[in-house]
Amino acid sequence: MNHKGNHYSRNEISERIEQNLDSLNEKEQDLEEAVQEVEQVRQTLEKLDLEGTVEGTEAVSLIMESAEQISMDIYVQRDQVLEQIQAETENITQENLERQSRVESDMQKVNEAESKIKTTEINSELQRVIEAETEEIEFFQEEIKKALEAKEASQLARQEMEAKLNSKGDK
Repeated sequence: MNHKGNHYSRNEISERIEQNLDSLNEKEQDLEEAVQEVEQVRQTLEKLDLEGTVEGTEAVSLIMESAEQISMDIYVQRDQVLEQIQAETENITQENLERQSRVESDMQKVNEAESKIKTTEINSELQRVIEAETEEIEFFQEEIKKALEAKEASQLARQEMEAKLNSKGDK
């Protein structure tokens, strides 16, 4: 038999996707925390009366602006990490799409062979191969769907957080 490329068990593929989805969720929460902290710093800055001395008011303003910049830097860092994990999710999805395509190609080859063979016993075995390939394709479709849905949800959440942050920053 001709084995090409890397072979993973279904369990390994599922675990890899689950780990990636867990990372997406964790990093989304980290990003949401960063957004909340930026908002908190901005709200605090807006609420300050700044009625002290010129020196004190300038110092407080500068320090609060520095705190806002630090919170934005943290947001940007966390956003980049989430973006990287989303890219990893896309890579995993592409790998699985390629595997699915190769399985479909193999199934096509078995179908072609079956149409050329007249012996019932051989065709029965080839039909079992087709059933196994169909099961494999369904597995990949489910895993791909799971990864795509999670990536899309993560991208939407990321966009919503960015919009939330930008709308509050423009006031």
